[in-house]
Amino acid sequence: MKSIVVELKKKDLEIAKQFAEDRVHLSIDHYKRRGQGSLDKITHDITTGALGEIGIHRAFKRLGIKASAPDFNVYETKKKSYDADITDNTGNRFHCK
Repeated sequence: MKSIVVELKKKDLEIAKQFAEDRVHLSIDHYKRRGQGSLDKITHDITTGALGEIGIHRAFKRLGIKASAPDFNVYETKKKSYDADITDNTGNRFHCK
């Protein structure tokens, strides 16, 4: 098994935090249904997930795997997709959690 190190940069954190701030109010009802109502916790969870997507995408790139970039657009709840976060060039689909 190949081991790699992926470095996340300050700009990655800024992107992830902005995405979380833009999305948190559209996601609050979904989290409340699962028993989570703290905006700080939800924002943290969304930020962490976004950083995970950035890290996975960067790891794939370092391994020579062509994959779709993370999508940090914010969609209305009714237009949100629960498809894979990242898809590689052979059709494998990855859900980052």
